[in-house]
Amino acid sequence: MIDLTILLIILPLAAALPAFVEKVFPKVALSRPSAIASLTVSLVLLFFLLPEVYEGKEYMYPLGGWRGEVAIVLKMDGIAWVGSLMVIILSLASLLYAWPDKRFTPLFWFFSMIMVAGMQGVVLTHDIFNMFVFLEIIGIAVYILIAFFSRKHSLVASFKYMILSSVAMSFFLLGVLMLYRHTGSFSLEEIAVRLKELNPSGYPISVALGCLVVGLGVRVAFIPFHTWLPDAHTKAPHPISSILSGIVLKVAFIALWRILWMFGRNAFSMVFFWIGGGTALLAVIWALAQTDMKRLLAFHSVSQMGYIVASFGAGTAVSVSASLYHAFSHALFKGLLFLAIGVVMNMTGERHIDRLGGLWRAHIGLFITFLVGAASIAGFPPFNGFISKKLILSGVKYSAAVYYMIWLTGIGTVASFIKLSGVFRGGKGFSVERRSLKGLKYFSLSLLSVLCLATGLFPGFWFGGIYRMIYRSLPEVSFKFYTAENLLDFLVVFALGFVLYLGIKSRWGKSVTEFIRGIRVDFHTSLLLLVAGFLGLSVLL
Repeated sequence: MIDLTILLIILPLAAALPAFVEKVFPKVALSRPSAIASLTVSLVLLFFLLPEVYEGKEYMYPLGGWRGEVAIVLKMDGIAWVGSLMVIILSLASLLYAWPDKRFTPLFWFFSMIMVAGMQGVVLTHDIFNMFVFLEIIGIAVYILIAFFSRKHSLVASFKYMILSSVAMSFFLLGVLMLYRHTGSFSLEEIAVRLKELNPSGYPISVALGCLVVGLGVRVAFIPFHTWLPDAHTKAPHPISSILSGIVLKVAFIALWRILWMFGRNAFSMVFFWIGGGTALLAVIWALAQTDMKRLLAFHSVSQMGYIVASFGAGTAVSVSASLYHAFSHALFKGLLFLAIGVVMNMTGERHIDRLGGLWRAHIGLFITFLVGAASIAGFPPFNGFISKKLILSGVKYSAAVYYMIWLTGIGTVASFIKLSGVFRGGKGFSVERRSLKGLKYFSLSLLSVLCLATGLFPGFWFGGIYRMIYRSLPEVSFKFYTAENLLDFLVVFALGFVLYLGIKSRWGKSVTEFIRGIRVDFHTSLLLLVAGFLGLSVLL
C-alpha cells in the first residue's frame, strides 16, 4: 500500500516519455492516450488509498530507504489526498478538452505531464528542499506552456511570470537555507520539532518565514504578489488557463499550508485573514472593470484565492476545512469556466464581452455548462460555491470588517458573471454558425458541471469528509445550509449584484470601469511590490 504513493509522481513522468518519442517519431501517436491513461490509473490508485487515509492513517514513503535529516520523504495524508484528487480531476478534464485540437503537439503533452508530476510532488513531499525542487519543475513547465503558441502577448506574459517567479523562488530557497542552518534538517516534521526548541519570534526565524511566504505568495497570487497572474491566465492556451487557475494556485496554497503549520504559530493567522479579505475585494473590483472574457476570469482567480486565504487565516477548524473545501470547489467551477469561455473564443475568434451576444441559440449545451460554472462561483444554490461561501462567511464573522469584505465580494462576483453571461444572452450581437462540439470537449464540460452540482447537493458528506481528512474526526457541530435564512441571504446578494451590474452598465459606471481598467501595474512596480511584501511580512509574521 505504501508503495502506491510514489506512483502518483512516476505515472505522469512515465507518460511524458511517449510524448517525447512521438516528437522524434511522429507516426508513433502515443502522447495523448498515454497522458490520459496515466491520469486515469492515478485516479484509481488514489481511491484505492482512500479508505485507510480517511480513517486517519498517514503513509510516509522514504525514497531509497533513507531516513532522518537527509531523506527524501513523501507523505500521503488527508490534505495530500484532497490535493492530489484536485490535480488529477482537473488535469484529466482539461487534457481531454485539449485532445481533439491538433495544435497541441507532442511537446504540449510532454510538458503537461511534467507539470502534473511536479504538482503531485509538491502535494506529497514532506521535506522543504524537495518542495522547492518540485515547485521549480512546475514553474519551468508552466513558463513553456503559457507561451506555447509563441504569440507576442503570451511570450511577454510567460517572461513576466518567469522573472517574478524566479525572484520569488530565490527568496524561498534563501528561507530554506536559513531554516537548515538553524535546525539542521529539511524534514518538515523535524523542523517543526526543532523550531519549538528555538525562539520562534527570533529575527532570523521571522526572516526565514518571510522568505518562504513570499516565494509561495507569488505562486498563490494573493495581493501584492498577484501581478503576473492576469496576463498569464489570459494569454495561456485555454486548457492551461484552466489548470493554472484550478490547481496550480491550489498546489502552492497547500505548500503554504504545510509551511505555516510547520511553524506552529497562531499569531500570523490574522495577517492572512486580512490579506485574504483585501485580496478578495480588490480583485473583484478589477474583475468587474474587464471587457476581455479571460481577463475577467483571471482577476476572479485572484479574488477567489482571497476567500481561501482569509478562511485559512481565520484559524478555526471549521474555517480551515472550509478553505480546503472552497479550494476544491474553485478548482471545479473555475476550470469549467475557462474551458467554456475557451470554446466561445475558438468559435467566434472574439474575446471582447460587448461584441458578443445571443450564442445560446447556437449552443444551448455550452450555455448550460457555462451557467453551472457561473452559478457555482456566484454562490447560487444548490451548487458547491453556495456551500463553501456560506462556510467561509460563518468562519470570518467574528471580524465585521473582513466579513463585509467577503460579503461585498460576493455581490461583485454576481455582477461580474451577469456581465459575462452577456455573450450568451440577448438576440443580437456576434453570430456564429450552429455546429457540434467535439465529444471530448463536451465530456470535459459535462464532467465538471456534474461535479459542481454533486459537491453542492450533498454538503454534509463532502464537508464532513474534508474536515475528517484534516482533523481525523467529524465536525462536532452539524451545519444546515438550505435554510430559509440562507436562501434569503443569497437572494439579497443576488439582487444587489444585479443592481451593481446595472450600475456598471450605465454611462457613469462605464467611465469608472474604464478608469479602473486603465490602471496597469508595470514590471518594475511588480518587483517593488514583491520586495515591499517581503519586508512587510518579515515584520508582521
